[in-house]
Amino acid sequence: IDAYYSVNFLNKDHKDGECDFILIDKNRGITFLEIKGSPFVGAVNGVFYSGKSKTKSTDPYDQARKADYQIKEHLIENLSQKYKKEIEVSLGRRRIVVFPTTNNLSNFASLMTFDPSITITKDDYDFNFLANYVKIWNDLPFKQGKISKGLYESITNILRPTSTYIQSESLEVDSISFQIEKYTNEQNE
Repeated sequence: IDAYYSVNFLNKDHKDGECDFILIDKNRGITFLEIKGSPFVGAVNGVFYSGKSKTKSTDPYDQARKADYQIKEHLIENLSQKYKKEIEVSLGRRRIVVFPTTNNLSNFASLMTFDPSITITKDDYDFNFLANYVKIWNDLPFKQGKISKGLYESITNILRPTSTYIQSESLEVDSISFQIEKYTNEQNE
């Protein structure tokens, strides 16, 4: 698995967007991870908030969805014709939202975008992040597709300039969990 941290992109309105982590797994496809690390997160009347002061914040499920579609479009625009069909038709893409400091999913029930099937909470994260990532991946009812070597190389060449490249080859649980914990701590400072 290759991991990319803080992947920047422009959305259709030419506004800056950012995905916290993108994991590229040659056997499973691409996962877009949105991390909300504050212990003070939730939703009231369909509005997501973060922080002690309950400041309105961007809906993490919507953020993950936008990152998925916008980065897919960016890849398609920058790929050779040979790989465009593969990414449009058979590439497995997943979205996962991680709340590493809370277990209370009822806090998010008012969000129209809330989906517990793609949510990892504190207990899931503390217990075994990678096992839960794979479980969520396998449970999602979308196409799963291996990434061809050529497409894999093309995707990594496109993503590297817009993000921080973390690790290649065998991504261990401790490594990705450490990166998420580090990112969470940065968000809370």
